[in-house]
Amino acid sequence: MDSNLGWKTAELQIEAIVPGILSLSEITLMAEGLPSLDPLSDSSGFLLGCAFTAAGYSLGVILTYVSRIIVDSLSESGPRALVFNRFAHAKLDPLVMECETNDDKFAPDLAAERDRILRISENSRRWNAAYRSALRRTSRENDVDRRRSQGRVLRNLFVPATLLPFILIGTPWIRVVGIIGCTLGIVFLYSYAEYVNFAEAYDIGRSKPR
Repeated sequence: MDSNLGWKTAELQIEAIVPGILSLSEITLMAEGLPSLDPLSDSSGFLLGCAFTAAGYSLGVILTYVSRIIVDSLSESGPRALVFNRFAHAKLDPLVMECETNDDKFAPDLAAERDRILRISENSRRWNAAYRSALRRTSRENDVDRRRSQGRVLRNLFVPATLLPFILIGTPWIRVVGIIGCTLGIVFLYSYAEYVNFAEAYDIGRSKPR
């Protein structure tokens, strides 16, 4: 158990530092007159590299929460349901009935979903509740944990991805289109990653004795 906990802790540190370093590097590229922030330049030494890494990690920790708030909220509002409807083998109505039968927390969760206004349809609310029910009933199996970790890495790339148009595109209106495109791309890819989590968790949950 201790080794698993240590590995998960290391994963969380990596998940934070990667988007932080990427975002800080992009901000450095966008900021004119700040060459001293580049840890790879000839004038940069070990201390500057350490400072850059520490700043990147600190920024990454903040960005992981920002990405979670934005990407999760957008995914839950509709894209998750669209992806699940397209790819899931389980049909929603029987799935909801199965969740109501085997998960005591499903009904309160679905009721809470119906109180939220940022949902495009009832299907979105039901898929959200069914997804969380499938995750709850796996008892955090290793396979599901690994796939969820991959989804978090993808989600944490939201800010670096949306900063790219500021670097690569000069025309303002095209830059806005690029930001929207990057946002939609990350959200739908993350929704598909959630579908993979759901499929794995659902299969594990069904295979367990009741």
